[in-house]
Amino acid sequence: MKKEQQLTGFILGIFLFAGAILPTMAFAQNYEDSPFGFHYANKLPDYASDLGIKWVRGNAVWGMIQSETDISNGNYDWDAFENKVGFNSCPENTNFLITISHLGTPVAESESYIPNEGVYTEESWIQYVKALVSKYKDYVKYWQVENEPKPWMEDYAKLQEITYNAIKEECSECQVVMGGVFWGKGSVSEWDMLNQQILIELNGNYVDIFDQHYGGNADEYNPIFLLDHAKQRLAEANFIEIPIWITEMSDYSGDPKENGGLDPPYQSEQIQAQSLLKRYVSSLSYGVEKVFWAWGIFEGFHYNETYFDFTGLIYDGTYDHDMGYGVIKLSYYTYKLMVEKLEGSDWNSIQTIQESDNIYIYKFLKQGKPIWVAWWDYFDDTGSNKTITLDVGDINSVKITEVVPNAESGDDLNENDYLDFFTIETKAANDNKITITLGENPVFIEEYNVASVSDIILNNDNIKIFPNPTNGIFTIESDNNLSGNWQIQSIEIININGQVAKKFQISDFKFQVNLSEQPKGIYFVKIKNDDFFSVKKIIVQ
Repeated sequence: MKKEQQLTGFILGIFLFAGAILPTMAFAQNYEDSPFGFHYANKLPDYASDLGIKWVRGNAVWGMIQSETDISNGNYDWDAFENKVGFNSCPENTNFLITISHLGTPVAESESYIPNEGVYTEESWIQYVKALVSKYKDYVKYWQVENEPKPWMEDYAKLQEITYNAIKEECSECQVVMGGVFWGKGSVSEWDMLNQQILIELNGNYVDIFDQHYGGNADEYNPIFLLDHAKQRLAEANFIEIPIWITEMSDYSGDPKENGGLDPPYQSEQIQAQSLLKRYVSSLSYGVEKVFWAWGIFEGFHYNETYFDFTGLIYDGTYDHDMGYGVIKLSYYTYKLMVEKLEGSDWNSIQTIQESDNIYIYKFLKQGKPIWVAWWDYFDDTGSNKTITLDVGDINSVKITEVVPNAESGDDLNENDYLDFFTIETKAANDNKITITLGENPVFIEEYNVASVSDIILNNDNIKIFPNPTNGIFTIESDNNLSGNWQIQSIEIININGQVAKKFQISDFKFQVNLSEQPKGIYFVKIKNDDFFSVKKIIVQ
């Protein structure tokens, strides 16, 4: 993206950092109630901090942790488990959900969840669960019983019961999640066939959290119809007001091949990014407490060119439409922006403003201030845009940010210029209302309050501005002794509308700028060299 096309995005960078990122990242590091989760995968810890991920779902595979000999000897290979999940490499204060699984054992290939072959017995399973929970209960408070109950294994309810009891014996405050309820083709009758009997047998017991899995194409982003059905079945089975998580949420870019009677159509990076935002927001608006993106930060899961090989947010270098190993997709930046905007919201006060005429608007409250998320389901409508009118109360003006970067692909972007990626505009309210034209991308709408932006420096402490309040002249100086060879190379003076008022190419450590001929108001000074840039706010009076 050319720099002249990113000028408006620069102001977004200023306000994101001053008005959203700094407060969010300061108080949200310990957020156990954060809804933003991800599956463990190759290199996830390298990106978890950047994405603001607070939850990671991992898998405690019995066959990895104990061989037949180890079961007989009472030994456990904890290192293999820790390396797989990333305990030691994920950011500090990461919250973990660990799925306890029979994988890697003869049990996984049998018709019964309750082990009864050789050293794999009900007793050895319970001892494995207790040892696992006892060792990690200081780090892990949430445990799941298998991934998805299999229809050909008829005793999952019994497995849930004995595993629940074993977990609670070792950690009474730990929470136990039922194995994720699989949904594949949109049929509630299929849902009932796979899961209803399990709920009836459990009869309101041995489950602290219900888990629904949900994926599909972009025009199937909204899980509410399925959650309505799940809530009905849960209530019938005496699970009243049980928390609901979605530990596998997914959509894709590219063109997966047909599998199991499903042939997903080609979808662009833009479509995946749009769907990601819609999936999270619609789920949260319906009371879902956690949403984990599946399967992993990098593409590739089954490695057979089917659906889950395309749901990652970074390319793995294989199959058609791939931009190359390590290239970040647009959906990655959408996820990052979503977390920065919404983390720290009051998740219990999300309001549904509109869900009609293919228009969807939701209102979040973050530190007492509203943030609206709005979109138009263009794929189910006609025309190129849709106009909405939104009541914003006593807010004078708003900033509108498109949630998908302004590019065809993440390959077109320089990840170091993240703050410049997103198209924004500002609008003044008229009689407490604003009118917005929605295109294909969802938008964030939030208060635009210049007065709340204080003097900030983004990347370097050693840039100083010395204003002369009488004549509009100020001096910019970098401290070469402290910052090494931090020689100023360019300065941009940007007005409140995102327009460059002045631009200088210089090669000095001290420079004077005269703004006396500029209109009075607030300006931002962007000071750059090859490696860093700093931003200061100045006021011309």
